[in-house]
Amino acid sequence: MSHVDPLTFKMKRSRLIGALLCLLFLFASRCDSADQCEEDPNNKGCVCVFDKKNVDLRSLGHKDGTAAFSVVGSDKATYYYNPCEKFTEKDCKDVAGCQEDGRAYRSIGTQDKATFSTADNGAVSIAYEGGNGGRNMVVNLVCKKSQNKPEFVFVGETAKNQYSFNLTSVCACPGDCTENGPSGGHSGGGGSGSHHSKASTIGIPGLVVLSLFSIGVTAYCVIGMIGMRVKYDRTGSDVIPNKVLWFDLPSLVRDGVVLTFTPYRAACNKDHIFLAPSNYSL
Repeated sequence: MSHVDPLTFKMKRSRLIGALLCLLFLFASRCDSADQCEEDPNNKGCVCVFDKKNVDLRSLGHKDGTAAFSVVGSDKATYYYNPCEKFTEKDCKDVAGCQEDGRAYRSIGTQDKATFSTADNGAVSIAYEGGNGGRNMVVNLVCKKSQNKPEFVFVGETAKNQYSFNLTSVCACPGDCTENGPSGGHSGGGGSGSHHSKASTIGIPGLVVLSLFSIGVTAYCVIGMIGMRVKYDRTGSDVIPNKVLWFDLPSLVRDGVVLTFTPYRAACNKDHIFLAPSNYSL
């Protein structure tokens, strides 16, 4: 029988445990990547859907060809915006957004080139392209359940000819507005920030994975302890199945993470002999 060096065996076990735990939490944390606000094809740039709940801006825009919002930016230019419906302001013809700097009126985006996007933290925004001279705009939707009167704020020119705005409204909250305005199904007193309430930042699928993992570990411990007590007549801490493994788990996890993500991390045995990863790779 070939002799297995204890340090080599511990490194293998540490690397395996670290890799498995990292994969578990990586999967759980990324399971919410599919949780996007999907655009309603019948209401481009106007309605998107989160888990069967609409973020619906139709009640915020004017339908008479004028802009619903105007704001003076820190650059002293005036910006006009109308959700959902195109409008005309001087030389800005049939646009979603317009910039007036005292010299000219320039389009900064059109309704037919509006696109919803969702950030990792769940924040929804609408990007409008097709403006004059490559100009475009991004409107960040900020959910605030108490904000029945929408607020349009200039954020800044984030890059050359790229303008950012915040639109704070109850209608930025999923399920709280219809085409006719606030649905009345929301409670007041909310605050701005994340546009919708997820069960957590890791998402429902991630919680399911972690819950199943926790249930499995609990069942393993309970059944194992019963078996150790009944079958082997163990008492005290000796009833813990694989006691040495569990007591070593914190250091194994630490070593596993180090060995997994540091390819050439040196490890030293009692004789100060350094082992390269190739000597203990799985």
